[in-house]
Amino acid sequence: AVSQSSLNTMRLFLTIGWVIYPIGIMASILAFLIAQRISRKKMHHVVDAKDAPAVECLVLFLSKPNGVPAARPEGQDITNPAFRASLGNWRMPAEAIAHHLGRLRMVVVIPSVATAGDVAQFRELMAVNATPQRPAPAVRSCAEVLGEADLASGLDYDDLEKIMKTLDDLYRALGDLDKLTQAGLLAKGGQPGILRGRLREAEIRLDITSGFRLVAAGAVAHAVLVPERRFQYVHTERQYHVGSYDITWEPKA
Repeated sequence: AVSQSSLNTMRLFLTIGWVIYPIGIMASILAFLIAQRISRKKMHHVVDAKDAPAVECLVLFLSKPNGVPAARPEGQDITNPAFRASLGNWRMPAEAIAHHLGRLRMVVVIPSVATAGDVAQFRELMAVNATPQRPAPAVRSCAEVLGEADLASGLDYDDLEKIMKTLDDLYRALGDLDKLTQAGLLAKGGQPGILRGRLREAEIRLDITSGFRLVAAGAVAHAVLVPERRFQYVHTERQYHVGSYDITWEPKA
């Protein structure tokens, strides 16, 4: 049999338990909410803007040529500032490419439906006369790199889902150095930024200067959402300065 004192002790502990239990639950919920609020207050965006460091691969969008010469004069290339200045609205991508020469091994062009037929002309005008110290980067279309024939007719710059998917596919394809080299898509030379046999994502730069409508927004969002992915912009109002941008969200110190 259980004594009266034991029953009284059990009742006391039960009473204390019923009082403490909901208080504990409420305290846990309150602590969680406070932590969330503090976390939100301490999170802030960081814009790392600086002169774009030279990279191995440049991805850019192709605008319709306007005031662009039909062919490249003999002996001229985009290493000559005067020639770059003669390229009409293609001066911006020419400046973007010239900025990375010496390290750059590949330029990937993503044309729109309207500019798919202009890739060959762009490739010719952006060709570089190679030297032992400065390898000539290979200029390839995204259709060549991805091996997708339907992309040869250009990308719909208003199709945000397709833009994001194409960029994601490109990053994966550009990381496979062996496959790119075997296919003859990657120029020799350079100083590979390799991590475990792959081209580091920081070595691939998205240029949004020639982008318009949804394509520029998609490129920026793509770079922001994935760590190490960065985008660049050629500032025409700042003597064609090439700026690199890395936007992240991180806790304040």
